[in-house]
Amino acid sequence: MWFPIANLHSVNSEDHNRLQQMGYYLVNGQEIFPTCFQAMHRATVLDTKDIRLVFDDDRFSAANWKQEPAESLKSLYYQRALQLRKKYNRLILRWSGGTDSTCMVKVFLENGIKVDLIITSTLGDEFPKTNPHRLEQLENYHLISNLITETNTPYIPIDIIDYYTDGFYDPWFFFTGNSSRPTTRAKTRSIYTVPLIRQWLESEQHVGMICGLEKPQLVLDNGEISAYFNDRTIMNTWESFNYDRSRIEFCMHRERFFTTGDMPKITIKQSHVMAKHFATSDNLDVLRIGARKTVVNTDQRRAAIDLLYGDYCTADQFTEVPKESLFYPDKPVLGYRDNFLWVDAPKDDPRKAPILQAINQYQTSIDPYWFKENNPWNLTIGILSRRYSLGIRHEQY
Repeated sequence: MWFPIANLHSVNSEDHNRLQQMGYYLVNGQEIFPTCFQAMHRATVLDTKDIRLVFDDDRFSAANWKQEPAESLKSLYYQRALQLRKKYNRLILRWSGGTDSTCMVKVFLENGIKVDLIITSTLGDEFPKTNPHRLEQLENYHLISNLITETNTPYIPIDIIDYYTDGFYDPWFFFTGNSSRPTTRAKTRSIYTVPLIRQWLESEQHVGMICGLEKPQLVLDNGEISAYFNDRTIMNTWESFNYDRSRIEFCMHRERFFTTGDMPKITIKQSHVMAKHFATSDNLDVLRIGARKTVVNTDQRRAAIDLLYGDYCTADQFTEVPKESLFYPDKPVLGYRDNFLWVDAPKDDPRKAPILQAINQYQTSIDPYWFKENNPWNLTIGILSRRYSLGIRHEQY
């Protein structure tokens, strides 16, 4: 049984501000949970479907979403990098190999803004370079490697394979995070094993770890385009220990680079740029709430990359990983980055059993309603925030 970490009606304002800046799940309009699986478990026990993502609601609600900021995206990204540099005396960037984090790294390094450490999580040499997760990083590292060398920025790749050996033996493990993908969970948790990072945290330095999150999500509301947040994108690397004052991980201030109440203009500007582009699209599926994600196919994803990040990188520069072909109906792949364990590894690999046990624990404890197509082997349907109208109508309405 999972119980709320706070109640909306009794939590003090200081704690609530920190909670909503990280993001939390609100069950039945009052109970606060740090992870989606704890919230879904609680909703199952209470027989309710009332879960909402609360993500910096106070500051985003106070912003004018119908007014497109006059500044360019390039200018806003630069302002955000300076803001973060001034905020922390130790600044860590987390690079995944994808477009969001690559743009983030380039904003800092191309503008001469100091970064104390860049980290990335990889599978190491145990698995072939053709593995999708390794391929994504190996093929795209050249986009930032010269900048790392020229600026003499410390860079640490973290091999997450070690975490698969002893990190999944608690059958309730998945309830302490927001992703059902073992690779995502291993990547998130292994960060805190890096000696340099632990040294900074233990010496109580003001440490910020910045993730390259996230592109806007858009939806049609009676012909008008609104923006919203989806927990499957902006919450997937947050863990329950980030909310626990008794844990050293609480001292790590984790932030999203693009999506933040500290500078809502970025998300509002991005939303307007994308909305004006998709407002003339004949494919209304791109703005359909059931899709739970605005960018739903390769062409749309590439268009979004160029629109939002074109000043620093373009879609053509990135190696496309064939994600769609990596889902197997008879294997719990749970995302293209996880296929190494179920496809590349030997059938009797001992690391599979505890993960299967942990997956079974949440699958049998949570109402199938919360999974795509009511199938617990699928990802969750996504918990959404409130919507913010952009004042832009689709041309077909």
